Amino acid sequence: MLRVCEKLCKADEKGRRYGLARAETGYLRALVDTMADTDRLAEVELLKTLGDVNVEKGRLGKDVGKFNTALALYHAAKVRCYHEEQADGIEHRYHYTERLLQGLSSQGKEQSTDDKETTTPAKIAAKFQDLDKTLAFG
Repeated sequence: MLRVCEKLCKADEKGRRYGLARAETGYLRALVDTMADTDRLAEVELLKTLGDVNVEKGRLGKDVGKFNTALALYHAAKVRCYHEEQADGIEHRYHYTERLLQGLSSQGKEQSTDDKETTTPAKIAAKFQDLDKTLAFG
């Protein structure tokens, strides 16, 4: 767990100092490093944290796309998680984000259709599974 804290500490500090956009960049860099180190626990935490950042961005900007990104990140984290308690927390975040998204959609706000490729949680999870297979078989 100390490894996870060390990896998140730098990104958290930048996020507090420079805002959400910089925090997201820091977390993404940490995620890439973590994936290279094949540290599952840290990877799940970073996916969960990136989901949290996207929920906050979606909430502040009333952006449906950010909520969908958060849902995909939470789903990817849950697929990769092997601790039951941690998985329950991710599931709670997923349902909370769905409720926020439903509230935003029910306000009659039009959803942008600028996105040419729809990203679903299943597609994100499949990409991570392909990556796992690639890393496992070298």
